[in-house]
Amino acid sequence: MGERQPAGATPTGLMIDEANPSRWRFARGTWWPIASVLAVFVLVLLVAGAFYRRSVLLEADAALATNQALARAVADLIEARQERYRDLLLSYAGRFRFREGIERRDRSEALRHLRQISESFPGIGQPFLADPAGVLWVAYPEVPELYGRSFARRDWYQGVSRSWEPYVSEVYESAAADRALLVVLAAPVRNADGRVIGIIAVGQRLQVIREWLLPIEIPGGDFYVVDRKGQLVFHRTRAKPEQVADYAHVPAVQRLLAGETGIAETQDPVEGEVRLTAYRTLPSLGWGVVVHRSKSVVLHRMHTLVLVARGGRVRFDRDARRNRRACTSKRAAGRCSAGHIH
Repeated sequence: MGERQPAGATPTGLMIDEANPSRWRFARGTWWPIASVLAVFVLVLLVAGAFYRRSVLLEADAALATNQALARAVADLIEARQERYRDLLLSYAGRFRFREGIERRDRSEALRHLRQISESFPGIGQPFLADPAGVLWVAYPEVPELYGRSFARRDWYQGVSRSWEPYVSEVYESAAADRALLVVLAAPVRNADGRVIGIIAVGQRLQVIREWLLPIEIPGGDFYVVDRKGQLVFHRTRAKPEQVADYAHVPAVQRLLAGETGIAETQDPVEGEVRLTAYRTLPSLGWGVVVHRSKSVVLHRMHTLVLVARGGRVRFDRDARRNRRACTSKRAAGRCSAGHIH
């Protein structure tokens, strides 16, 4: 009690070198710039984190919207082409001589029309005729080994005969020797009285469908087409018979099978990745199209922005350390003012 403080001591007991007051000014002011740098650093981190999170959400939303527009465009293209083929079959089904040949079972007359369809529209597939009971009796090119055979159990027959309206079948293996995968577009043929006298159909091989869908490209992603059972009508890398059902249980395909159209971020169990997906039904065909892009690919640009921001932060830290070293080296001269780093 009552001890006398040495000359130059502060109330806290800190000794001040009265001969060199700049040393006290440095000690008192050196924490402020450090605290300021730390505060700015934390603020930058918080702002960058918020910016990144918001940017990720915006980027994902933009990708989904783009996928949705692409799915609509691809669906419209496929439907337009298939509907053109359907209308072609219906126009032939209405031709007087063609109908007469069918009623008389005139194979030569029927072949003349089927040949014309095949040669005029090479992408349409193999045309054939069946009777109302589903028995094949003529096709072009000809397959006499199949004439007289009933296809009443096939999906194409059950579909077209259900209400005698045009129908596109599910994917199945051909009865021909090559066992090719195909779908059948079938339409009824009626006489002048409106009675069904036969079925005109075309067997479309998936390989042919593949050839006109392959040129369609999705930037940063891809698409595939499924039938009414979720089987692949088209996939860029999965075209083997044993792969036709690979996507039947994918979430987007399940939603298509339920008649839904929409967008979603889903886990793809086949490819093992999260995808930003748009899916759209093709009601006139019973098909569905799925446009997808990997979420990691879509967000690659955001990761690039983060790296750029990190590089800027490193440069900021390096400049701050260099300034502090310069300030430390000038202490004795008293050239660092409190609260500032030069």
